[in-house]
Amino acid sequence: MPAARRETPRGEPRGGPPEAEHKRVLAARRRLLGMLLILVIGSGALAFTELAAWWVVVPPSVMLLGYMALLRAAAKADAEQRELARASAAPARSSAASPAAAPPVAGPAPAARSAPPARSAPPARSAPAARSAPAARSAPPPDAEVIDISASLGPAGEEFYDQYADAKLRAVGDLARALAS
Repeated sequence: MPAARRETPRGEPRGGPPEAEHKRVLAARRRLLGMLLILVIGSGALAFTELAAWWVVVPPSVMLLGYMALLRAAAKADAEQRELARASAAPARSSAASPAAAPPVAGPAPAARSAPPARSAPPARSAPAARSAPAARSAPPPDAEVIDISASLGPAGEEFYDQYADAKLRAVGDLARALAS
């Protein structure tokens, strides 16, 4: 008999490495996709054998198509997250691996001061990360838009009806008492 998993309270993180959590999410996605496929195939078989009407196939098919669209968006989000993780890990790895990043212990020799510095190739970045980095730096934060509400006045200068102005008449039966008095 397999060992029971320890239940985690709702809202509490499961813990463990992110790779294990990602594998768990992928397994859940596969299970749901398989279940929807079985549902579509079963309803198609019932409709084909005329044990059910043809329209019985429509709801499972719509659910499958919607879930496949959701999976496509999730795959794009996962790929973007992996790309960001690679881009953020690459500078950390390159600075830790290069000995040139360490500060010099002794001053340079006089001949070394006059020599031009050696040019090194810039670190290779992926196309999406290269495009988004300069755009993120150069884009100024958006300013607040001031909206003029004088356009809400009617042609004669009166305001439109405000449904929340009559807060006293909101309870059931209040309107009848207000009209009677």
